[in-house]
Amino acid sequence: ADEEEGSESGSKDGFDDLNSVLAALDPVEPDPAQLSYHALFGIQTAQTIQVLGQIDSNPVQVLVDGGSTLNFIQNRVAQSLGLQSSPSPSLK
Repeated sequence: ADEEEGSESGSKDGFDDLNSVLAALDPVEPDPAQLSYHALFGIQTAQTIQVLGQIDSNPVQVLVDGGSTLNFIQNRVAQSLGLQSSPSPSLK
């Protein structure tokens, strides 16, 4: 019965205790946002790959850049797909 009570005291998925321990051992500090020059201008390099994708059955071109930490979509593409966007802080 004690084991059952212990398992019920956590969250439904049972990961709350583990997540608390991991957070205490390795606090995560966010890295500053980075956007490579190549990604900004859509230039392919050894760190980038251009692939075709789909958003709601609409074909889109995706530039994946291993040097960037941010994701962007062109305003005209977002509007044509009916996607909401939010402004991001300017990059330095």
